[in-house]
Amino acid sequence: MYKAIKNYGIIGNMHSTALVANDGSIDFCCMPHMDSPTLFAALLDDEKGGFFKIAPVKSSDVGQEYIENTNVLKCVFKNNTGKAELVDFMPVKLNAEYGVVHMIRRFLHVTAGEMEFEIIFAPRPQYATVKPDLELGKNRITVTAKNETFTLLIESRDDLKYSVRESTVFMRTKLRQYDQLSFSLIYGKPGFESGDISVEATISFWRKWLAESSAADEQLWKEHKAMLSRSLLVLKLLTFEPTGAIAASATTSLPEAIGAERNWDYRYTWLRDASFTLQAFYGLGHFSESVKFEEWLFETFKKHGSISLQTIYSISGNTELPERELAMKGYCDSRPVRVGNAAHVQKQSDIYGEVLDTVWTISKEKNEIKPEFWDFYKKICDYAWESWQTPDRSIWEFRTEPRHYVYSKLMSWVAMDRVIKIAEKHSLDGPVNDWSEMRETIKKDIINKGYNKALGSFVQSYESDYADASLLQLALKGFLPIEDERIAGTIRFCKNKLMRNGFMLRYNSPDGLNGNEGSFILCNFWLIRCLAMQKQYDEASDLLDRTKKAANHLGLFSEEIDYSKGDMLGNFPQALGHIGFINSVISLFEAKPIPTHSAV
Repeated sequence: MYKAIKNYGIIGNMHSTALVANDGSIDFCCMPHMDSPTLFAALLDDEKGGFFKIAPVKSSDVGQEYIENTNVLKCVFKNNTGKAELVDFMPVKLNAEYGVVHMIRRFLHVTAGEMEFEIIFAPRPQYATVKPDLELGKNRITVTAKNETFTLLIESRDDLKYSVRESTVFMRTKLRQYDQLSFSLIYGKPGFESGDISVEATISFWRKWLAESSAADEQLWKEHKAMLSRSLLVLKLLTFEPTGAIAASATTSLPEAIGAERNWDYRYTWLRDASFTLQAFYGLGHFSESVKFEEWLFETFKKHGSISLQTIYSISGNTELPERELAMKGYCDSRPVRVGNAAHVQKQSDIYGEVLDTVWTISKEKNEIKPEFWDFYKKICDYAWESWQTPDRSIWEFRTEPRHYVYSKLMSWVAMDRVIKIAEKHSLDGPVNDWSEMRETIKKDIINKGYNKALGSFVQSYESDYADASLLQLALKGFLPIEDERIAGTIRFCKNKLMRNGFMLRYNSPDGLNGNEGSFILCNFWLIRCLAMQKQYDEASDLLDRTKKAANHLGLFSEEIDYSKGDMLGNFPQALGHIGFINSVISLFEAKPIPTHSAV
């Protein structure tokens, strides 16, 4: 039986992540890294995917929340016999003696009365393709599969009753008030006492990092503190600490349409999504992530000797992400379940502008730019110019024939515009006059071929009449002034053609796939920002309030929402929704009317 996506929370340590349902079951987890094969994947196959559940035997009311300002998750169970709390987290930083440890810690304690619990440990390594060997010892279960080992340490109780059936361990115990039971699931064999790793250290880490946030408008932070904090914490979870890469999401193959084929693996670094993430970090005062990502991208480019940038990389910087299908049922029977992503070989010309747009944003905080980085940025500009006239698959990664998408042309214009700004701000060498001519050439082409006079709007691709939410970026990137009637017409066109029950579709064109996807959360936030720029503050605020309701009880956004039912769709949590929320709140406060005060 599949649980609704909205019923999950996420824990992680900037190496790997896990999804924990509000009934105490870990139903998705990849270790040691976010894009490693799954250990638990009941979310993708409720029969054979595997899970790790801790729950009362007797039916209970459940609640779920994060410990404030952290990525430490707490489930609360309550029935007529007692009340208990289950705390889940991944230790983030250990001392020099231990180094990096890939671990999930689970603390169960009864706060009132007594409760009987069942613990079901069903590891299914390697995407459930390998039957694991289980070795039961005193307070320890060792799992081996191929060349991998996982160890489950059980602490604080000696009276657990065990039984094993089909590579699954069943445990039962009764806990009374103040009793505790704890588990440590470790990748590999532990060379330390896991009890030495406290939840307090992890709580302290997250709170210290979050406390570094800042906002230009303190009222902004106060009014939206909970959601802004949660969005920042989610985005930080999706960063890969060893390299500085940023994953687009924690999961693979959660469907954009139930029962259809729109199921993709998002556990990788899209240059586009990562660039958007860095701008959100920047907007709330976090700059170190930008520096580290910039260095990762430069080193990745050098390592592979590329003639251009690739759209997607693994979080460790690998270029090969072959797409294949797994023998799993899929969430709610939505097949196929995919790992890898064929979009890594697609031509998506927008990425150059997105990277340079981010470089321009973060360069405002710098006194200088390294010469080798400037050479790299000039190469990116060259790639943008070389590719801008060629059809591509653009931001939505269509699996139809390449087209001349307006969004990709726009981002080629952005590449030229931003490299000029960077050169001028930092007095760097470069053919600024040539770049200026290139910028003007692209702009004229977009206006002449991408604007449909009959519709009074720019359109998805040259010679088409389709709407596309990415056209809202024409306003957001400053292609034309917000007051320009062609921009106003484009915003109206997108609202009229793409809005469904208060949520926007990405586009209304055929895309070569079966089924109709849900509304894309990010697109609502783009529209909010456009409305804010148009000084339509009330409408923008109302749309923000409505869009916030698409988040779950923990403040987490999925990729999409079923606009007819309100159900979450797509990979979860998705970075783009949290990026969009942060940026739209900032835009609203920048546009908010300054109150006037009458003289006394």
